[in-house]
Amino acid sequence: MRVTEVMSGNPVCCVPGTSAKKAAVLMRHFNTGVLVIVDDLERRKVLGILTDRDLCIRVLAANGDPEHMTVQECMTSHPVCCKAQEEIEPVMASMAVHKIRRVPVVNGANALEGLITDRDLLENAEIDPHALCVALGRIIASTKRSMDMDSVTAFP
Repeated sequence: MRVTEVMSGNPVCCVPGTSAKKAAVLMRHFNTGVLVIVDDLERRKVLGILTDRDLCIRVLAANGDPEHMTVQECMTSHPVCCKAQEEIEPVMASMAVHKIRRVPVVNGANALEGLITDRDLLENAEIDPHALCVALGRIIASTKRSMDMDSVTAFP
């Protein structure tokens, strides 16, 4: 099975100069927890990825001003990407190794074609269940450790 059979097409994206507040508004409007950051909205060369968690940790918890802080200041640059014609199993393995839940799908020019998420994997019945469980288990374990670390610095 190939990535193109599982991925979501036309993910929501924005440019690096977009404010963190506008990014949050886009996420709310499109009911998504992720934006792909591109060089411009026509060429769509992938520069980074921004999650709702990034906004919370890198903007709000860091006392940043969401109206004046740009997504370039809080995004993850050079995200792990894949190609639409790749087999899905190595992509799942890469998600597990890098402990990530979302992977932009790009063409040869690094232009955005889609997005593959842990939800896309879960909703596809043709993916090997054992490989899926292993990959998601590793991703979830990293999220749990991250949340445990967050609780160490929790406010009273």
